[in-house]
Amino acid sequence: MLEEAVTYPPRDGYPLFLTAKRYWIPEFEIHAEDPEAWTLILLHSTASHKESWGPTLERLFHCAGRDNSVKILTCDKYAEAIYHFLVASPDYGAKVDFRKRRLYGFDSITIVDPMLSPAGSHHLNKLRTILIKGAYERRDVWPDRVTAMKALRRRDRTKKWDPRILVVFIKHGIRPHPGSYYLENPYLGVTLACTRDQEALEYKIFF
Repeated sequence: MLEEAVTYPPRDGYPLFLTAKRYWIPEFEIHAEDPEAWTLILLHSTASHKESWGPTLERLFHCAGRDNSVKILTCDKYAEAIYHFLVASPDYGAKVDFRKRRLYGFDSITIVDPMLSPAGSHHLNKLRTILIKGAYERRDVWPDRVTAMKALRRRDRTKKWDPRILVVFIKHGIRPHPGSYYLENPYLGVTLACTRDQEALEYKIFF
């Protein structure tokens, strides 16, 4: 499976950089000009990262010849970013000009997500409190990536992950600790790429 990193600069009033990863296999390239070819837009969850989709896409690509229908479920909080992504055009690094493609609408939507409540967001207060507490109390510093991997393999939630997901998380979800940049007495450990404050803030303001 091949991959390419793409960055879309701020433009048209949208103030943030958008980063994306394009994944494909060589067999797909013969369909590059086919207006009926499918392109999947996959979004990652809070405290995760885009590379975590890699193993799933690899499995999907191996099944590409099967007659399966794929529907994309998005979150309204991503709407503006996704709009700018879809209209970016090849001038900004996209390999597909979505402005010239027929985008499929939803025939039906099945939503299974604890963050959504048809009765209003106040029903999520208890869950929100649990998630915020978990974000602040999550371990976020390790002496090195090897130790971080061992810890994730022991943790109840992450030890169930596909081993390939753990590998990409250690590669992309962990970064050098800010203390490593000091010239004197640096701390050479690693920490979460998405900080505990950033994760908690998502839960506070996004639902």
